[in-house]
Amino acid sequence: MNQTPNPVWLLVHVPKCAGRTVENHILNQLPAEEILNPPRRKAPARYFSRPYYELPDSRDYNRVRTVIGHHFGQSVMSLFPDREIRQCVMIRDPLSHMISYYNFRMNRYLGEGRSIFPFELWYKTRPLNSISHFLLNRYLEIPSTTLWRLPAQERLAILEEALSGFAFVSSLKACNGFLARLSKELDIPPAFDSINVTTNKFVTAGDLSPSLRQQIIEENTLDTALYEKYHDRGWTPERIGHTTGKVRNDRWHSLIRDITRPVYQIQARYLRGHRKPS
Repeated sequence: MNQTPNPVWLLVHVPKCAGRTVENHILNQLPAEEILNPPRRKAPARYFSRPYYELPDSRDYNRVRTVIGHHFGQSVMSLFPDREIRQCVMIRDPLSHMISYYNFRMNRYLGEGRSIFPFELWYKTRPLNSISHFLLNRYLEIPSTTLWRLPAQERLAILEEALSGFAFVSSLKACNGFLARLSKELDIPPAFDSINVTTNKFVTAGDLSPSLRQQIIEENTLDTALYEKYHDRGWTPERIGHTTGKVRNDRWHSLIRDITRPVYQIQARYLRGHRKPS
């Protein structure tokens, strides 16, 4: 048996971008020794230093074929010297992403017997351009203090340079085709179950006021530009489109947002902390 399988697939799971379906398929079809799913480091260490994730004390990384999850960063590549690395990620537009993420969180709180709170408050607890922020801060491991200093165009340039080395980038709508090819590459059964962990939809786009929808669009132009350019890229870099919209110079706006987020996070924790009456 080949003890140094090649390549290693890094399956970056941006929240609410079909990553759970991908993870579930991999976890069901590959043996545990071929999967690395790093957990996040314990707080507060993960907020002040990198890496954000932890690794097992002992592990034969020669057996690993896939790395999956929310928490790992690109530094995990150092575990696989002389191995081909294939990075993959799916994204979505910022408005649908925010709505989906909100519904997911509220379902979780209700499942824990807690209370839900309005979308407007939850939105204020989130960083602007949260998909780009996730990729830059979590996966590319750029500290928030550094990101605060970078104009949106520079952040987009960093993302484009990184994504140029990805094997696959596309909208979550391409999940079925992605899993079909990934299964073939990994020589595993192609059948999979689509996983939707959001059972109830508390908010749809139509439920938001026109002014709030417009605010989300105006405040998240970096995520919009990323989606418009890469949503149909797939396995073929030549299919990258053009940046059609103007990216807002939001450096100070993003900094102010990150400074004020804890205030709203405390308010949200208080509201969700109240158990629903039996």
